[in-house]
Formats: sequence, C-alpha cells, structure tokens
Amino acid sequence: MKTTLYLALLILTTTLTYGQCDALIKITQQEFEQHFVQGDTVQPSAGFVKEDNEVHIPGIDHPYTDWYEDGVMVYEPVGKIFNDFYVLEMMDEIKDSYYLIRPEPYSFTEVTGYPYMYGNYILAIESPHTDYDNSLEVWEFKNGTFKLCKKIGLTACGIQDVLQSYIKNKTAYIKTYYSQQPQYYKLKF
Repeated sequence: MKTTLYLALLILTTTLTYGQCDALIKITQQEFEQHFVQGDTVQPSAGFVKEDNEVHIPGIDHPYTDWYEDGVMVYEPVGKIFNDFYVLEMMDEIKDSYYLIRPEPYSFTEVTGYPYMYGNYILAIESPHTDYDNSLEVWEFKNGTFKLCKKIGLTACGIQDVLQSYIKNKTAYIKTYYSQQPQYYKLKF
C-alpha cells in the first residue's frame, strides 16, 4: 500500500513539474529583443533605514531585527514601490525573500526575488544561490493588493541562471545560459 501511494505521488509530482515546464515556450533571440522593455526598480525611501541590526518601517511599531541564534536571519531595507509599500529583503541560510509591507492599512506579501515593476505587474526571480527551486513569480497589483498570477520552478525545467528578464503584454520573457549558449523563453500568464 505504501509503495502504491509513493508511486502515485511520484507520478503526480513529475506530471505537475513537466506540465509547468510545458508553459515555457522557447523563442529566438530576435523575438526576445524586439519586445524588450526596461522595468522599474524599487525607489529609495527616506526614513527607511537600518540602525543597530534593526530595520524600522515608518508607521509600524515593531522593528525587524537581525538574529544569529540557531541560524542567521538578516534584514535589509531596499526602498518603496507603488507609493505605499516598503520593500524589505530577508536573507537566511537557505533563501532570500523580499517582503512588501504597507503600514496602513497593514498588508504583507512575500515575493521570491527582487521585485521589478512593469506597470501593475511585478516580476521576481529567486536568486540561484538559494536552496530552493529558483522560482519565477509574476504578481499583479490591483485595488491595493497583490495577487500571484504565475509561479514556476525554473530549476525543475533545466534553467539555472536567468541573465535578463522582463514583462510585456501579459508575457514574461527570460534569457538564460545553458551549455555555453544563451537560451530564450516566454511564459504567458
């Protein structure tokens, strides 16, 4: 019985992973370059600083404090997006995350990588040095909240390092490097 259950889970996991990878469509360098747009980056924010291992977010009473017991967790202030959201980088021993925090009304969203903005969309790609699956996430900012539109594990699809990426017309474009050759993909969402 355990063997049957294990086999069923293995088949389901493999099917989901390959189905996820099927959504990545290989394209030419020309197609990648003809659609290219530069995303907006996080903007610096006055008063959002780190002092004595604590990051203070204006409008929030408790600071985010680095800790080094039973592991490491370090916070770094990055800046602000969409006027109201502070971006805070969290790094620990196995992953990096970015927190999108709005003090009033309080809102908290965790994204897998540095958030690049394309209109009302955010493209975040996990750093390849983490212990996770090098995920690509697309988020939509609408009515003051974030909604995850698409998430795909790039490592499971054979993609390790993303060299360049952007969003245009509800499509994420990525340039990667494989076997000493650039590869180009698009992902509709």
